[in-house]
Amino acid sequence: MAVIQSLDEADFQGRHLSRPGRVAVLFRMATCPYSRAFRFEYGHMPAPAGVLLADYVLGNFYERLPLTFDIAVVPTVLGFEDGTLRWRHDGAPGKGLGEATLRQILSWTPPPMPASSARRESPGPEKGSGPLPPP
Repeated sequence: MAVIQSLDEADFQGRHLSRPGRVAVLFRMATCPYSRAFRFEYGHMPAPAGVLLADYVLGNFYERLPLTFDIAVVPTVLGFEDGTLRWRHDGAPGKGLGEATLRQILSWTPPPMPASSARRESPGPEKGSGPLPPP
C-alpha cells in the first residue's frame, strides 16, 4: 500500500509544485463517489519507484488550484517532475478514472495525446491531453 501525502495550496506557486522529483497529485472531492472509489484504489496500489503519490482535496471548483489547472471533473491526476507539470489524467463525467489510469501512473506513462493537442502552440497540457508537446 502506498503512502499518500496530503498537499495544500501552499505547496503550489502558480502552476509550479514546490516538491522535487516525480509527484503524482490526485485532485478529488470528498463528496464525489468517483473520487472516493479512485482514492481507495490509488492508496492501495504499490508506490511507483521514485514517485511520490499525493492528493489534494477540493472544496469546490472555484478555488484557486482548480482554476489554475483548469480542473472541471474529479478525480483528476496531474504528474509533476521537479515542480513542472508533465502530464494529466482527467476523469470522465459520470465515470471517474479507471484501472488503465492506475497502470499509467504506476509506469509514469502519460495518457495518449489527442491529435488536437499536437497542433497547440501554448505550453502546458490541456484537459485530458496527456504529455506536454516539445518546446
